[in-house]
Amino acid sequence: MSQLMLRVACTLITFALPALSQVQNGEFSGQIADPSGAVVSQARVFIHNLGTGYTLEVRTNHDGVYEGRELIVGQYQISVEMPGFQIATSGALTLSAGTVVRADFRLQVRAKDETVEVRDSAVNTENARLTHTIDPTMIANLPLNGRNVYDLIQYAPGATNVRGVIFENGANTVVNGVRESFNGFLINGVANKGLSGGPVNQPIQDSVQEIQVVTLNNSAEFGSSAGAITSLVTKSGTNALHASAWEYFRNDALDANPFFANHDPDPANRQHPPLRLNQFGATIGGPILKNKLFFFAAYQGDRVLTSNPGPEQVESPQFVSAVMTAFPDSVAALLYKSFPPATQGVPVMTLRDYVTGPEGGFSGSGFTSFAAYLCPGSLDRSGFNPAAASSQSNRFAKLFGVERADIDEMNNGGCSGGSPFASPQAGAFRRDDTFLEHAISVNKSQEDENLSNGNEASLRLDFNPGSKDRLFGEFNWYGAMDQYTAGSLSLRGFRTPYKATSSNFQFSYIHTFGPRILNEFRAGYAGSKSDFTTNTPGVPSIGIDDGTLGFGSDLPQTFHENIYTYGDTVSIHRGEHNLSAGVEVERNIENSNINLGRPSYSFFDSLFFAADAPYSQDAGVNPGFTGNTSAHLETNVRHWRNWEVGAYVKDDWKVRRSLMVNLGLRYDLFTRHSELNHLTTTFVKGPGENFIDNITTGAGQIKDASTPCPGNPRAPMAGACGPGGFAPASTLGAGDHNNFGPRIGFAWDVFGNGRTSLRGGFGLSYEGTLYQRLSETRWNLPYYSLDRATNYLLGDVSHVVYGPVGGGTPSFVGPAPPEQNSGSGVQAVGNISGWDPANPHAGGRTAIVFPEGIRDPYIENWFLGVQHQVRPGIVAQLNYVGTAGHKLFRAQSVNRIPGARLPEGTCLSDNFGRRLCSQVNTNEDANGFVINPVGRLNPNQGLLRVWQNVGSSIYHGLQLSVRKQMSHGLQISGNYTWSHAIDAGSGWVGGETVDGLSAGDAASTDATLPGLDRGNSTFDIRHRLTFNYIWELPFCRKSHRWSGTVLGGWQWNGIWSFQSGAHWSPYRSGSGPIFQADVDVPDACDPGTFDPAHCMNRGSDYNLDGTSNDRPNAVANHVNATHAQWADGFKLPKGFFTAPCLGCVGNLGRNTFVGPGYWAVDTSIFKNFRLSESMRLQLRAEAFNVFNHTNFQLGGNDMNSLNDPFFGQAGGTFNPRQLQFGLK
Repeated sequence: MSQLMLRVACTLITFALPALSQVQNGEFSGQIADPSGAVVSQARVFIHNLGTGYTLEVRTNHDGVYEGRELIVGQYQISVEMPGFQIATSGALTLSAGTVVRADFRLQVRAKDETVEVRDSAVNTENARLTHTIDPTMIANLPLNGRNVYDLIQYAPGATNVRGVIFENGANTVVNGVRESFNGFLINGVANKGLSGGPVNQPIQDSVQEIQVVTLNNSAEFGSSAGAITSLVTKSGTNALHASAWEYFRNDALDANPFFANHDPDPANRQHPPLRLNQFGATIGGPILKNKLFFFAAYQGDRVLTSNPGPEQVESPQFVSAVMTAFPDSVAALLYKSFPPATQGVPVMTLRDYVTGPEGGFSGSGFTSFAAYLCPGSLDRSGFNPAAASSQSNRFAKLFGVERADIDEMNNGGCSGGSPFASPQAGAFRRDDTFLEHAISVNKSQEDENLSNGNEASLRLDFNPGSKDRLFGEFNWYGAMDQYTAGSLSLRGFRTPYKATSSNFQFSYIHTFGPRILNEFRAGYAGSKSDFTTNTPGVPSIGIDDGTLGFGSDLPQTFHENIYTYGDTVSIHRGEHNLSAGVEVERNIENSNINLGRPSYSFFDSLFFAADAPYSQDAGVNPGFTGNTSAHLETNVRHWRNWEVGAYVKDDWKVRRSLMVNLGLRYDLFTRHSELNHLTTTFVKGPGENFIDNITTGAGQIKDASTPCPGNPRAPMAGACGPGGFAPASTLGAGDHNNFGPRIGFAWDVFGNGRTSLRGGFGLSYEGTLYQRLSETRWNLPYYSLDRATNYLLGDVSHVVYGPVGGGTPSFVGPAPPEQNSGSGVQAVGNISGWDPANPHAGGRTAIVFPEGIRDPYIENWFLGVQHQVRPGIVAQLNYVGTAGHKLFRAQSVNRIPGARLPEGTCLSDNFGRRLCSQVNTNEDANGFVINPVGRLNPNQGLLRVWQNVGSSIYHGLQLSVRKQMSHGLQISGNYTWSHAIDAGSGWVGGETVDGLSAGDAASTDATLPGLDRGNSTFDIRHRLTFNYIWELPFCRKSHRWSGTVLGGWQWNGIWSFQSGAHWSPYRSGSGPIFQADVDVPDACDPGTFDPAHCMNRGSDYNLDGTSNDRPNAVANHVNATHAQWADGFKLPKGFFTAPCLGCVGNLGRNTFVGPGYWAVDTSIFKNFRLSESMRLQLRAEAFNVFNHTNFQLGGNDMNSLNDPFFGQAGGTFNPRQLQFGLK
């Protein structure tokens, strides 16, 4: 396949020309006329770059029109010569990236040569692209927190700030309702987009000349990305030698304290979190050979220590002391002793309040009485391991004792078989002592948002050997490291140090064959490396369902990406037509290693953790199918490859002087991923038309893929127990070869004076490679299995290995004993984690692409708008913008069916009138294995997570912008967007790409009814207003006296941002359903007397399909949260949320709750000193969030859950007021 694609690419380069964007350069166009207005043909037009001395000569055509194409940004002067007429010369004209500057001349009969004034209107009458240009003045002067030029994207019309809302890669910006990862990035016209989205390399701010954001992708030369295209143009050297140097400084002593640090009731904890920043660097550029060869070099060093404080729920010291007394040789005692919280907590609730209080029931177990913890039958509801349940009951008794009320409850029907305890007994921990506390996690980091710790550099060379040839090349490099990188777990001292590098190289060669034909060849490279390690490899990842802070650092892993691009472009001018055609070839390579061989454990709450009783274990396992070894823990190394090819044709047709029509057609081919060592996998479906053909029996492609064969380790494989299952593959599914994208647009100069234009357009764009999610097929059998083992606590029969298998004292250091089956590598340390080879390979995190493959997502976009020059230098613009996303990716869990976890042998009718029946089957097969203990649709499989094109979106927006160009020392720009975005899923995976784990953003509520989750997009932000300004204060600007030195040279700059809140959904997390009969019908949940009207689910998973992400019933579809509620949790009245009827779907729609709004003002004051004719000094004082407004973040995965004690509480805040000082 790779050789075939290479031949195709070479053929396309030979006979066509590439889609490499021309947005990094600009164009001059105009018409030459004589005094009577008649057009002048064959006039000589000289376009002269004032910085480099390069001059392009062109001639007017028979319509008197000239064009100078593919010119680098900068200052130009245009001269026109024609025998019999005087030479006309313009003043300095500014050419911006991706723009067409119209400069018309009216020649005079020869008398003397003169300079004529040519005004270039900012109104776009030449193309139908929606663009936002960020000019050099804005880049150099606006206050940027972290000096990240990509932050400026957020101030384009239609752009919204999605920090803390969406976790995809894409510069924290959603533009026009299109997913963040669909944004495209270019540096000097060469791809700078990572394989999973976002910019690969961030150039130094002082090396960037200009940025153009194409907010609506409706021009055929753009491909591979279906969202906004951000093109950075870097500075080039000129005939004059220029240099600059800078130093920026921050210290937390100058900053406001974060809200949650001040919110702590203990004054001792209200300390400033650390923030130290030094950014220093220099640039130099100039000629090597005058008018021919130029260079520009830049360097910046970044030294950072920062933090992002937030509240965390932790265990109390009293509880830790009790655990060490009750279980001194436990894993819990070891971890509590070794990794206590670094800051003192504030008491939140006692153990009695946690379990039995009016707002109790926070445990993932769903228990609301101590009797439930003490009853063996409650611990082992399915009766699979009564001995372990009895032992666990005794451990709870030892921990928190047994009271007479517990015994009475268990003897009066609260425990099958009655109380195992005859009399009360004391425990190590008193129930009325503090159980949980709130502590502030400082979350130290050397990288936070735009701040990083490292070095970066760039070098650009430009060569103009003649008027027909232009070449340039540039290399950008960045390296950073962070010795922390553990998030909230740093509160316990866990770290995941990492090192990262990124680079980008661009090369361009432009040759002019004649006045009508121009050709450009481009080549580029973008690469990144990220390497994560851990300071405690022997401590596995430990999560606690109620949101209490767990243990363990992030996973050790490496990601290395290499992206190579090649292409060539030709442009032909013929009469009223500017024709272009092209092709681009991209080779993508990802080499990565994710060590999920180090297991992750889940506990219902801290009581179960104290008793060393996890209910599940997720671990990366080598199943031994290809090496004939027993199953054991192992890391996962993969090497992915694919090709991308894009070709287009385009015609910019000047129908008449006042009307331009843009026509284009693009074709994109994204070949499917293959693995270098042939480790690609797929899943073969069983017979049937759909995943589920019969909602009652479950018959369909998943259930009928195989018949149950418990105990067979190869049961998940195709052919082992039926026709369906996992199987090897050559690529990740079949390709999509129908990616034709038409583009059409028009620009109408309404009155013919260049002051008012009516524009509109339509385009269809396809999204290219998004590697990270597709490469997660690495977890699939037969070569690997990210297994999930769940034990009797969750009604299953697998064995969770936690602690020393051979007995003895737990340890997280030293080589792992062989009996732990930990394999070799980072995970083979200590004896806390391990794996039982007898466990079935029930994948806990598969990523499946079926053999028929997935389609490439595409976006339809359209707009209609008007631009008007209000007065010279001031342009207003109003646009209606729409986008529609089709075949969008998302994860779908398919090994489930509503009603599957009903009590065995029972059925009911849900609130849609469907007959749902239990899939649980606790009978044993001939070999003594339980057939289907937890009610999976196909018991041979675990979680079957499938990548599907099941998403769609729609966006409508009204966008108003006003911009005043720099004049009289003032430049100002403002944008307002009113919009609404709707979809059925806003990202790939809930909790990873979207802030939230509720249905729709995680797996769907019901795989058979996807419309249940259609609602507001998570990034649906209805209102956004931004404006920025640069004002050179007029006081004493021209004075050369002492007053000018003191009062003159001052400058005030600012960025103001306001936006309404994003959307989110409450949901009920947990381990699954907990059935409880009404008091007056005590046997309503028993299979023989089942009565769904009197059988309640006190746990999670309301529709009983095996996925705990369901939304509840609610008395209102939103809450107008107050400042206090974002700070301390919603604390809604009892009964605001309730469980729907058994097996039913709640009435709360997706994303009806609105998150906290955002407003911030960043401002700066400069003082400029002129030291000499060629040297200036600038002092800078900058304030970010100068009014110290508290901007809360969304609560996230834990605090959006109803069983979190602080449901609704913000997950943290964005930066408080921070001050920065600089010298340049």
